[in-house]
Amino acid sequence: MKRKTVHSIGGSPTEFLRYQILKYDEVILQFTNYTTAIITPYRKTIFHRDGKVSKPFGIFQKIKSSIQKSDVIIPEIPKGSINWNYFNLDIEYPKEFYCVDISSAYAKVLLNYNLVNEALYNELTTKIPKEDRLKSVGLLGTVKSQIIYRKGQPPEIGKITSAYAKYFFFCCYVTGEVMELCRERAGKDFIYYWVDGIAVQKEKAEEIMYYIESLGFPSKIEKVTDCEKIGKAIHYKKDGVKKTLYIPQRRDVENKEAVDFLLNA
Repeated sequence: MKRKTVHSIGGSPTEFLRYQILKYDEVILQFTNYTTAIITPYRKTIFHRDGKVSKPFGIFQKIKSSIQKSDVIIPEIPKGSINWNYFNLDIEYPKEFYCVDISSAYAKVLLNYNLVNEALYNELTTKIPKEDRLKSVGLLGTVKSQIIYRKGQPPEIGKITSAYAKYFFFCCYVTGEVMELCRERAGKDFIYYWVDGIAVQKEKAEEIMYYIESLGFPSKIEKVTDCEKIGKAIHYKKDGVKKTLYIPQRRDVENKEAVDFLLNA
């Protein structure tokens, strides 16, 4: 018998789990940042933490289907090789500077490497909110924590990494390489980069924006004001909104530690 999938937007997964454990010899609990799933031999019940069946899951299914249909073979990304950020700690941070951001970076990587088509890319970038776009692409790299309950045995605890995780990390890797190229190009005017945005002195901002676009990525320039570096934190205003960016400690990671670091970044 095919297992039925049911989506729940209410109720307590804890109470439901207790009932299922009493009823069945084996029950599987899986949870991510967005959902809790309880799986029995006959049904998979998915509880959505935001109280609704989120649109990102539907878009994610489209991305997954597009990848399956593509004949693109992407390289395996070496552990610990993704450039998430880089801070120039040897300079006095200016009060004002400019940030050049890649627009929809990970979605554009998928398009540039023919993993999605123009129609799906446009849906990702123009028809859903930014938060939903980030979730739908981020679901490629989902790690599910899993607990298996079997009658008369201790719970079996483990993790399941998405079969599509390598595509998510490929997006991260390509974006980080673009940032590294920009850092080198900015030279003495480089301040820092964080994921898909690079901070530079005013004189270099426009050049970096055009350079990013020459690499196949749309970008935009935003002015940063009232910047102050205090210890390991940078306080500033962007579009008039106060923000704080904490400078992470750079370290080399490998093997299991690398996987855990990347999956939880």
